[in-house]
Amino acid sequence: MTDEQYAKQWLRYRRWNRLAIGLFLGFIPFVIFIVSASDYFSTAGKLVPMVAAGWLVAMGYSISRIFFFRCPQCGHIFALASWLYLTNGQKCAHCGLKRYENSGIESASKIH
Repeated sequence: MTDEQYAKQWLRYRRWNRLAIGLFLGFIPFVIFIVSASDYFSTAGKLVPMVAAGWLVAMGYSISRIFFFRCPQCGHIFALASWLYLTNGQKCAHCGLKRYENSGIESASKIH
């Protein structure tokens, strides 16, 4: 596999990671905004639980994309050594490929 193909897969991983972090950090402010907006609109009160549930589904889906990310080198699930053991995600549980290796992307742990 070429470095460009590694870079594309790692970039996709990084996008899902950033989206999951953004959804996680933005959930409470978003709910507060929706609840405060529902005071001004009579029908918005019915939408709050639906919007919050949709937000949680989107967050769950993005987190699942991170957990089940396939290693660019071996094709196995990157951070899952077995169904009972989840690694820390710094390197592939199967082939040992380090996160962002051969991609030109600096790992967050290497940036000071």
